[in-house]
Amino acid sequence: KGDDLAAAAEEMFVFDHEELFSSRSPLPEDMTLLGFSPLAGIQEHLSFDWSKPETRLTSEQEVLLRIHRLQAFGKAMANNKVLACFTWDADSKTYIGPAQLTAARNATEEKRAKQRDAETAAKQERFMKAMAQRKLEVDVEQLEHNLGKAPLSKRVLSPYLVVDPNALIFHRPLVEKLAKSREFIVIVPIQVIDALDVLKKGRANQPVREAIKFLETHFRRGNRWFRAQRDFEQSETAPRRRQEEVAEWRFLRIIDCCVHLAKRAASKGSDRLPSHTLVTLLMGQHSSPAEDSSCGVAATDHGIALAKKQGIDIAPIESFVAQWQPRQRSKPPPRRFRRPARGR
Repeated sequence: KGDDLAAAAEEMFVFDHEELFSSRSPLPEDMTLLGFSPLAGIQEHLSFDWSKPETRLTSEQEVLLRIHRLQAFGKAMANNKVLACFTWDADSKTYIGPAQLTAARNATEEKRAKQRDAETAAKQERFMKAMAQRKLEVDVEQLEHNLGKAPLSKRVLSPYLVVDPNALIFHRPLVEKLAKSREFIVIVPIQVIDALDVLKKGRANQPVREAIKFLETHFRRGNRWFRAQRDFEQSETAPRRRQEEVAEWRFLRIIDCCVHLAKRAASKGSDRLPSHTLVTLLMGQHSSPAEDSSCGVAATDHGIALAKKQGIDIAPIESFVAQWQPRQRSKPPPRRFRRPARGR
């Protein structure tokens, strides 16, 4: 009913008036405060002559007149430039007092502070990621530089190891052992990741899913010795000709990744490096030219010949690990220091 009363008040009274009080009829509260000196100026504009019919108001008229005067008082306070403690919000059509202004101001400041904190946190996160990425690149470049300076007698095994899908599916412990040794940079080609993603939809997909989880865990940690192929570590992408050649095409793209790594490492080293095998492709138990493309990557005679021509070594991962393990240097046990006995 408040909205109906306000609408009726608009019909009875003109709100856009110049005087503060347009009606001279007093309200009951005006009669109660009659003679109160602070309100003498306002009471002069009211007619307290009850003999006149227009002075006497019905209950409904009193309510409407009171609404009108409260609205007029609010407008006067909002237009007062000296106090400046009340404002009129045209959007919500309400008067805002000091408490609401303070709350709104505090809410705005709090929102701005949260926005500044979020922007600062985002900048710090981007900075930390950039620093971590740069540190990883510097560490890898330093490893490549050290490998280039090492004598040929000590560089019998390739510093770069590229793994195929079967090596990750059936020989994850060996792959992880090579990565944890910090003697090699183990790289997973993009096409190997794509092949695993396709294979996980098959029937016997549990080993494949475990291999994918293994990659996700290590890539999330940012292991400098075990990483995925970068976008620039390949030549221009060769288009496939037919759908049935996907497995063979993937193998050629893996060889292309190996060739790019070998050329990049050779350009950073000395003239002695091309005579040494810098990259070895490690293949799992079912990866051979005679096998089918069940792992999503099928080796071909053409691809193997191309790898040998470019100085890329292809070896079963089990044979490579068997050749590498006797060369591992046993780490000396940590020395334990005893505290000297205190003299009595």
